[in-house]
Amino acid sequence: PPLFVVVGHVNRGKSSIVSTLAADDSVTIDPMPGTTADCHRYRMRIGESILLEFVDTPGFERPRQMLSWLTEHETNTAERAQTVAAFVDLHQQSDTFTRECTLMRPILEGGIILYVVDASRPPSVKEEAEMEILRWTGRPRMALLNPIADADYVKEWRSVLDQYFNMVRRFDAQEADFSERMQLLSALREVSEKTRSPLDHAIDVLKADRRANLEEAAEILAEMLVEILTLTKQKRIQVDVDPVPYHAPLADRYYDRIRDL
Repeated sequence: PPLFVVVGHVNRGKSSIVSTLAADDSVTIDPMPGTTADCHRYRMRIGESILLEFVDTPGFERPRQMLSWLTEHETNTAERAQTVAAFVDLHQQSDTFTRECTLMRPILEGGIILYVVDASRPPSVKEEAEMEILRWTGRPRMALLNPIADADYVKEWRSVLDQYFNMVRRFDAQEADFSERMQLLSALREVSEKTRSPLDHAIDVLKADRRANLEEAAEILAEMLVEILTLTKQKRIQVDVDPVPYHAPLADRYYDRIRDL
């Protein structure tokens, strides 16, 4: 299945993006910076079929220092991806660039980059360094504008992101519904030709599963409504017995059953 590597600065909503796209509630979401210290892989499954794979990565920690190293060791533009690989090989055992090496590995393995930014904050020098590093990899890449707060810096971000990414999309991980998820997956088809066929398959399978879920839900709701509309609770009493004391207990049983349904 296609591998999508979700990267970005610390605390910009990467884990929320992964959780939403993979439809996986097991992804750890935490408002504290730096929750994701390692790479974690999540597979989008329907039954036994693995449709897509997402990697939740730690945020960049020293992007400007990493970019400085890359620039110093560049031989020519065509070999920039090899320079990035050389950086990871050299520093993977050190403590200085632990997060940078961790997040670059799945990209160098052939992952497609999903770069997440918080559209409620303006771009920074650090993030421009991150974007330049990602451009050095030569991998297909899309930027996602994920608004975390109310402020809106989309216009400022687009003028920057368009210089570094094949495609830029706005995607609110907290509010996105099924149709918005499908729209994003459809847009990802255009990032790389290699992903078009498997993404088409994934979209078809997800839509079919969605239809099946809706049909099952409709059937369950219909059965529930039939039972509710035909529900009665009875108590047999003698003809000469006052029925009023039995009204409240019967009503309680009646409404308890409706609540259970």
